Amino acid sequence: MPEPPRHVMQARVAWIDTDAGGRIHFTAAFRWAEAAETALLRSLGLLVEWANYPRRAVQAEYLAVLRFEDEFELELAAEHVGTSSITYAWEIRRDGDVCIRGRHTAVHVDTTADRRRSARRCGAPSQEPRTSNGMTTRCWGAMAECEARTQGAAIAALLARLRTPPRAGQRGPAARASFR
Repeated sequence: MPEPPRHVMQARVAWIDTDAGGRIHFTAAFRWAEAAETALLRSLGLLVEWANYPRRAVQAEYLAVLRFEDEFELELAAEHVGTSSITYAWEIRRDGDVCIRGRHTAVHVDTTADRRRSARRCGAPSQEPRTSNGMTTRCWGAMAECEARTQGAAIAALLARLRTPPRAGQRGPAARASFR
C-alpha cells in the first residue's frame, strides 16, 4: 500500500499560543494542524483548489504539557480519503515524545451550482421561518442534502491527487515516511 501524503513542520510555542500560566491553550494544536494541512496541500499543488472544506470533526488527546518557547514538530498525514471528505491524523512531538495526538475531518461543500439548483426547487411559498435572504429552513436543509450527495469535478480531482502516492525521487515533506 502506498504511503499517504504527509507534512512535517517545526515550530516553537509562541506567547499568543499560551494561557496565563504559560501552557498552550488547547486551540493552538488545531491551528498548528491546520497550518500543516495547508502546507501539505501547497506542496501537492492543491491549495488553489482547496476551498469550502469546513471541519466535520476534530479531536485531540493531550499527553504532555507544551509551554512558551518549547520547540516541537508536528507531523500530519492523510489518514482516510473518502468521496467527499478527508481525515487527517497528526502528532505533535517535543524531543521525540508525543505531546498531542489528534485528527480532524474536512468535508467538501459545493456552494455554487448545487445551491442555485436547490434554491430553485425550494421556491414554493411556505409558512416556515425564513433566513435573512428569504430562504426557508427546509430549503437550506435540501441544499445541504444536495451538497452532500453531489460533488463536482473539482472535488474528484482533489481527492484523486491526494490518493496518488508520491513519485519516485519526490522531494520535501510528502516523501517522509516516519508517521506512526
